[in-house]
Amino acid sequence: MGPRRRPPTLACYLEALVGMRLVIELHCDTIVRGVLTAVGDGLDLQLESASIAPLQGPTRAAEYLYLRGSRVRYVHTPPNLTPREAITAAAKRRTSALAAHAAQQGKHTPAMPKGGH
Repeated sequence: MGPRRRPPTLACYLEALVGMRLVIELHCDTIVRGVLTAVGDGLDLQLESASIAPLQGPTRAAEYLYLRGSRVRYVHTPPNLTPREAITAAAKRRTSALAAHAAQQGKHTPAMPKGGH
């Protein structure tokens, strides 16, 4: 029996949000807004064009920001986006990027069967 296929996780959903502007709450009651550029191990987040608004104090701007996953309390996602739609769209973008790269390299990529298995 082969390895069991794991269902999509929160990391998969966050990776699907790369390129979107998000609002992130930290455990220290700080609000961070920025464009998600990468999701790392442990749900670490990398943002660009970020603003950091602590509960008390002035709002600061950061061109690049790294947030440790253990410090994140909540990630606010766009209200009109469902996890399934985001993950499906990200998979399509990934597939088309791989196909474009293969075409650029002069290689043919076989079509994936329906259902992705």
